[in-house]
Amino acid sequence: TYLRVGGDNLTDISGVSGLTVIDELAVVRSPVVSIEAIEGLNTLTRLILAGNLIEDITPLDGLTGVERLNLDDNRLTFMTAVATMTGLDDLSVNGNKISDLAPVVANLGITSGDWLRIVGNCLAQNLNDVLVPPQSHHMIEIQKRSVNVQWTPDGNAGWCGN
Repeated sequence: TYLRVGGDNLTDISGVSGLTVIDELAVVRSPVVSIEAIEGLNTLTRLILAGNLIEDITPLDGLTGVERLNLDDNRLTFMTAVATMTGLDDLSVNGNKISDLAPVVANLGITSGDWLRIVGNCLAQNLNDVLVPPQSHHMIEIQKRSVNVQWTPDGNAGWCGN
């Protein structure tokens, strides 16, 4: 079962909480902030939440069946819930404010051949900088697992608070 919703008028997705058998959910390009309704949707394998106003993905904690997660172009500064999403094989968080890769390192389900896309985040001070500890250590650990990584060191300096 697949549901795709979006648009400028969509601000509340509480109606999806009753979908007990859903494989794929896409909520795109909407002013959605809260994703609490997704908590407990354990049948999800693909979740696309791109182009919203999401700051907190805590409700995704423990959704171990999700294989593909797209959180591009939101307002994320952390992604702690990713640490428990052990089914992930494709994680995309492009265009956010993420500065910590520790949750990806903690997720031992992300392994060889899987994908991490983290372009345009806040991993370094500016485009010419290199990663410094602890992020450099995290990236090394991720790459040791032969995870495919697409990344740039930073997002827009104003966006990242620099």
